[in-house]
Amino acid sequence: MAKCSLKMVADRAGVSKSTVSRVLNKYTEGFSVKPELRERILRAVQELDYEPDLFIRTMKSKKTGLIACQGELVTSRHGGFERDDITREVVNHLDAAGYNVCSTYNKMDGKSQYFPPFKCDGVVVPHNCNPARLRKLDQSGLPYVSVNGLACGNGCSVIFDERQGVQLALDHLIERGHRKIAYYNALRRINGKQHYSIKARQQAYGEVMQHHGLAPSDYYGDHFVEVEDFLSHEIKANGATAVLAYDLTLALALMGAARDMGLRIPDDFSLISFNDGFVAEAIRPKLTCIALPAEDIGKASVTLLLQMMAGEPVQKEHPVKIKEKLVIRESTRAIFDR
Repeated sequence: MAKCSLKMVADRAGVSKSTVSRVLNKYTEGFSVKPELRERILRAVQELDYEPDLFIRTMKSKKTGLIACQGELVTSRHGGFERDDITREVVNHLDAAGYNVCSTYNKMDGKSQYFPPFKCDGVVVPHNCNPARLRKLDQSGLPYVSVNGLACGNGCSVIFDERQGVQLALDHLIERGHRKIAYYNALRRINGKQHYSIKARQQAYGEVMQHHGLAPSDYYGDHFVEVEDFLSHEIKANGATAVLAYDLTLALALMGAARDMGLRIPDDFSLISFNDGFVAEAIRPKLTCIALPAEDIGKASVTLLLQMMAGEPVQKEHPVKIKEKLVIRESTRAIFDR
């Protein structure tokens, strides 16, 4: 069966090809289209299963209907359990707004610029660890949003409120009688750069602990220790009753090492982690988590990008912060009886 053409749609609807094109591309300024005519065109499109040729539309129009998704391939090794969810929500909201998304994975050399190799209307950059790689994009004038990462001066950034998330986690533990709470930090670097959340969570942990008059963990600073050494020092030697882990990857490592060392969760120590996901629900005990709401950050990021593309004023001076959520499961318990 031959592919449906614009002329076939126009013939079915009884209008000119230019009228069909205007309706489908939403170029109706100064061009009145009656609701019943618009409905007839859209019905013809559906009946004939017509799909516009994106390449031809891009060549003919100032607008492409395309959004570029730039970045590096993120794996769970880099704390990526929720990151695919975030990108998916961004794509879902762009799709709902009528845009197609083309993704380009940059070289993992830490140097190549996050700049789309094709014409597009805007750019989303998920999980950027290095704002310097946005320089070319920032100078191009293309509207862009850094999602769960930092932007340069001409772009917008939507991130999670890490201090609020740390506050949720520590308040949950303190309310259950815990006073010695250790923090298992991450110092992973992606091509020599840290994700903003590593420093933000580390700093917030120290501040919130001190606000409550509690001593921070010996190992919460700018160094990393192996999981067995961490548990030996913090749980066995220092008597910590709870651990906050930077992410789900580290929490799983803690759970495995604890089992090998004969430590039980939550009997010997409670465990709470950033990043939620199906694994947190599937393991035993089920893991209490600080969830990063993918739907919330996806919606906020796309809303900002659409505003930028429409020429509306947006907040660029400071990142937009998305609230995190506490998900209580089985890995934390009260210790008032101790």
